Amino acid sequence: MIEKLIQQLKKANPHHIPDESVLTACFDYRQLKKNEILLDFHTVCRHYYFVNKGALRIFFLNDGKEYTSWFAFDNYFFTELESYTGASSSKYCIVAIEDTEILQITKTDMERLLVEYDWWKDFLLYNQEQIIIKLIESVKSFQAQTAQDRYEKLFRHPEFIQRTKQKDLSSMLGVTRHSLSRLRKKSDNNKVAIEQLFSFSAMITLCHNQQIKNMEKENFFKDEKHSFSPMDSYRWIEQGVFGYLQEKSVLNDGEQSKFRDIYYQKFESALHRVEHLITSDPDRGNVSFVLTTVATFESFLALGITENKAILLTDDCINKPMYNYLVHGIKKQFDESADPFRTLVQSSKDREENYFGNSFEFERPIDDEYGYVLHIKRCLFHETLKVLDRRELQPILCKMDLAWINGIDHERHGMQFVRPVTFATGNTCQFWFIRREKLNKMEPG
Repeated sequence: MIEKLIQQLKKANPHHIPDESVLTACFDYRQLKKNEILLDFHTVCRHYYFVNKGALRIFFLNDGKEYTSWFAFDNYFFTELESYTGASSSKYCIVAIEDTEILQITKTDMERLLVEYDWWKDFLLYNQEQIIIKLIESVKSFQAQTAQDRYEKLFRHPEFIQRTKQKDLSSMLGVTRHSLSRLRKKSDNNKVAIEQLFSFSAMITLCHNQQIKNMEKENFFKDEKHSFSPMDSYRWIEQGVFGYLQEKSVLNDGEQSKFRDIYYQKFESALHRVEHLITSDPDRGNVSFVLTTVATFESFLALGITENKAILLTDDCINKPMYNYLVHGIKKQFDESADPFRTLVQSSKDREENYFGNSFEFERPIDDEYGYVLHIKRCLFHETLKVLDRRELQPILCKMDLAWINGIDHERHGMQFVRPVTFATGNTCQFWFIRREKLNKMEPG
């Protein structure tokens, strides 16, 4: 139960190896059912808490009305600081909003670790720095951003959207529930644009497309906000898997809990086997996307699901959550482009250069005003699956491209797409985009 905490400690200082036996002796494991209170009003907080799995809401009362201060999700290390440091009655309540597992440590053990172990000092300093940064960002957002801006910023953290109640989220944002509904509706187009970034083969991306900055309601992509990385995309896809399982009730409650535990174990085990493939930050995000697919599949197998059914379920979990958003978003982009073909080509080139890195190798045998042909000679996704001996999952990865491909209207957008071979069917992958104008000239008569 201590493995996730150790991973967080290593983030603070990879050169200091924490002592697992010491942590196990200092931390107590505790399970909370949904709606169970971890810390109640007017009680003294005597622990720091690490969220091993699940989600908690921290809130206070004002004139009898609840106001959400924050949510604590997986890997969050926190306490009610005022009560903890001063041994005073808490002004806050902390409650589980789903079945949750935590590790808790007393003040006595905290102080002993600080005195005896540098790796604990590093972690606590790192954790406090992150909390202060978030606090400053929160203050700045309320001073300088609109409610719409604050809501759209949450798209970087999909757990806020997927795992919280609307009334709780609205109070954290400082808006009414009615206003939040309005903000969600207004942000639909932005969500479409964000989820287009999941298309791992990347013929279409809005991140580096200057046209999208001029489109109505696309202010979310101005300035630094448009630079989504492979790690951002991986996190969204991973959250999409868990969200789909919960929304569609694919597993019962007991199986869902087991699935999460197995998933993280499978992910970490696979990561150790392919670590040698990772040579850059983009590589880490792109490999993590593949590991999400592999870990999802192997978790279904571990639950006793047959291989054929596990492949179908994995396909659904990876591809269905964003399919409609991708199709509709791509249609919108091309509908508003003066030259959809040129928009596509430039988006592809930008993404090839900025998103994939040196672990992919591209050739462009045709690149002119009538056609764009891309040969992917080396694919990190494919190499990762080969190392893990899970090449049967390649079609699932390739299928993700169909979402944005199906967003192309051949007649309206004036271009034709052909994909004659993929890594699922051969040793290379090819994308052919041709202007309809060229095809018409080639047709007899």
